Amino acid sequence: MRNEAKIFALATLLYLMAPSCEGAPRQITANSQPLAYSCSAIPSVVLQGQTVAITGTVTNATRTDLLSYTWENWLCPPGIRMLGLAQMLDERCLIGSTGPKVTFETNGLQPGAYTVSGHVRDTREGRNVDESTDCSAQFVVMPAPLSISCTSNSSSVQWGEASTITVKATSLDNRPLSYSFAATDGAIIGSSSSATLSTAGAQSYLITVRCSVRDDQGHTASAYATVTVPYI
Repeated sequence: MRNEAKIFALATLLYLMAPSCEGAPRQITANSQPLAYSCSAIPSVVLQGQTVAITGTVTNATRTDLLSYTWENWLCPPGIRMLGLAQMLDERCLIGSTGPKVTFETNGLQPGAYTVSGHVRDTREGRNVDESTDCSAQFVVMPAPLSISCTSNSSSVQWGEASTITVKATSLDNRPLSYSFAATDGAIIGSSSSATLSTAGAQSYLITVRCSVRDDQGHTASAYATVTVPYI
């Protein structure tokens, strides 16, 4: 009987300690501190046309797979690409569902400083502290050492005719420049700032010419011109 009394007392104690099925919602006490979130831009200084990786880092999350990230920039200029779904909202460029990293291509950006804002939210249920926080990272776009444009004197020629391709290139440091050309069809001849595209023997309706410039320090830049050759 003594042993039975001990068992009964232990069972009663366990019952009283057990949570009620109708009790309060489950509380998550792990990671009870506000999210510690920081953002960085690598590299922080780039030349026009280069890419920048913006990374958000949460240092005190126990379940990083339950974190939701969104990114925001105040402008989406032509030529900029942000990996992920981007949309304009109230003059802001919002990028969502990208995870902790977003990549910017700086083609089309004018020289200057740009700021990207990050937002992270803990999607777990039962958090009893701040479940979201923000950060920002800044990068600077510097003028490219070389700029180039490429044009044809005639955007459409008859089969067998020629088109003159002209390059305008400038060096920020006034370095000596060399030129090269490549065409997707026909034949192109020239090594100075202009070249001649011959369409004799061409089989394509649209010919794309790549114009390239290189300075004596190895910097390069390219641009494109197109010439159509209507079928006879």
